[in-house]
Amino acid sequence: MKSQTKEEQDRILKLNKTALYDIGYEHVNNINEETDRVLEEYSDIEVPESLTIWFDNHQARYNKRVKAANFRSRSLLFGKRAAIFLIAMTILAATVTMSVEAYRVKFFNMMIDITEEYSAVNLNEETTTEYLNELPEDWENFYYPTILPEDYQFSSALEANGTKYIIFKNSQMVEIYFVQGVITANFQLDSENVDVVDISVNDQEGLLIIKETSNIISWHDNHQSYYIQGSVDKSVLMNIAESIIKNK
Repeated sequence: MKSQTKEEQDRILKLNKTALYDIGYEHVNNINEETDRVLEEYSDIEVPESLTIWFDNHQARYNKRVKAANFRSRSLLFGKRAAIFLIAMTILAATVTMSVEAYRVKFFNMMIDITEEYSAVNLNEETTTEYLNELPEDWENFYYPTILPEDYQFSSALEANGTKYIIFKNSQMVEIYFVQGVITANFQLDSENVDVVDISVNDQEGLLIIKETSNIISWHDNHQSYYIQGSVDKSVLMNIAESIIKNK
């Protein structure tokens, strides 16, 4: 078989390129024509109002998730910086606080002020007590959370057999339950297929029950038992649990 010359190889390569270009050109024309036909066919179609509402709601939920994620990231970064600052201040002051009484008092007062300020910054965006006047007027000596996750609001409250229930909901109708009762109250804890962790809530022993769909925190003090359940992160439930205060 006679081998091809360089000139013949170049000619065949050019022919192949021309053929491929021609095929591609015709294919693009076919796609453009089909696209124009489809656009013309559906040019008068009306988008239902329900679809517009659904999309707006979906976009609003997405924006809230992004905002919440950004807030958690900023809080984590701020918390790390605050911890480093406090550790550095403690080490720096350790060499003089043991011998100088006046400085020691001023230093510890400053550290308390700084700690309270950082705590306030971390909680301001979640603090809410606006629902207090919506609770039953005859309730006495009860506790209520002063911190709620973003987008959660008071929904309802009721009392049965001495046990009080406060329910919060978000825009997707996901609920968080806060229950309180006398020390003998029998809260039904679902412990099947869950992880149970010993925790401390405001220096009181309790349990964290981690489930696939929700988390539960249960604890008690010398007077009452408490129970919080919701489809939120366990750290969020801990914040709620540690924020409860007594109604005055």
